[in-house]
Amino acid sequence: MPYSSFKHMLEIASPWRADGLPLSPGSRATCLSSRFFWIFQALFWFASTLSLNVIVETFIEVHGAAPIIFGRIATGVVMTALLHLAYQSPWMLSAKGWVRWPSVLLLNVGMCLASSVVWVELIRHGAPELPSANFKSITVARFYSLALWNSAYFGLSFMLSHQALKLEAADARLATRSSELKQLQSQLNPHFLFNALTLVQNKIDPASPGQEVVQMLSDYLRYSLATSKPLEPLGRELDALESYLEIQRARFTGNLDCFIEASPAALQVLVPPMLVQPLLENAFKFGPKTSAMPMHIEVTAAIENDVLQVAVGNSGCWVPPGSGDSLGSGLANLRRRLFLLLGEAATLEVLEKTQTVVVMIRIPILSLAQADLLHSA
Repeated sequence: MPYSSFKHMLEIASPWRADGLPLSPGSRATCLSSRFFWIFQALFWFASTLSLNVIVETFIEVHGAAPIIFGRIATGVVMTALLHLAYQSPWMLSAKGWVRWPSVLLLNVGMCLASSVVWVELIRHGAPELPSANFKSITVARFYSLALWNSAYFGLSFMLSHQALKLEAADARLATRSSELKQLQSQLNPHFLFNALTLVQNKIDPASPGQEVVQMLSDYLRYSLATSKPLEPLGRELDALESYLEIQRARFTGNLDCFIEASPAALQVLVPPMLVQPLLENAFKFGPKTSAMPMHIEVTAAIENDVLQVAVGNSGCWVPPGSGDSLGSGLANLRRRLFLLLGEAATLEVLEKTQTVVVMIRIPILSLAQADLLHSA
């Protein structure tokens, strides 16, 4: 079944809902979509009606069994619909397992007792029921039916969750392979490229400023073409970006004011490779269209409350998504890549100030165990 079909079965309820990103595993297990839930309800209670009818007709001698069966099934439908609403509540979805499952048990016990009290009163006022029905027998029957319903409900939810997780993992692998393919396509022939740069460098006067630009370009290309891991120290990319900025300074010939400032601790934090470069590239692409000259660009990185904050700011105005060459898709791709590697804890937001646009990335600082797990994935 395609992933899009599972998205209809599993209600998307995370902060990434607008971007089409999946739920966290803890929430997905109890979050069936409304449409799929009512299909499940119809099948379960139809089977229950047939089973109850066979039991009553076979083992219990009673006249007019239809109203009794209808009353019990209708009660079950109402009870389970209310339980489903409770399971889908934001509090239940965000609760830890050691809180959620005792709460599920208490909800079911409370529902059984409440419905039994109501039905005892209805029987006293003439509602049709089995001759031997009393509070205890009704409660036991209610609890047994709810136990079966919960087993089917959560079993189905976990099965769909498992399949969706497998599809998400495949999606992540596909995205990685696609990125690798694009990188390979862009590399062409690295040996030829570096040989050509060396030839150009040999043809330029050693005292010419062009010598430094070619060297910076060669250094940056070595970084961008090198084999990378899922996570690398931020300092590795920032060192390479110093060469990238030197090339841009030569390009803008005095019309560029840019710098990189990062704390020593921030340089050691593990981040996805090529994290900052796409943001800088967009700044150089769109900044000159709306910024006064000289254009100002700054990259800052610091740690605050155990979270790495990387900001790339440029003078100029924000270009909204959908406006010609807007960078909206680039930001969406980077946000998606952050999610696939680091989950919902990694965020990206755009802050627009007076004649300044800042893209802020916040990444949790991973433990060595977490980093090793990603490296081995």
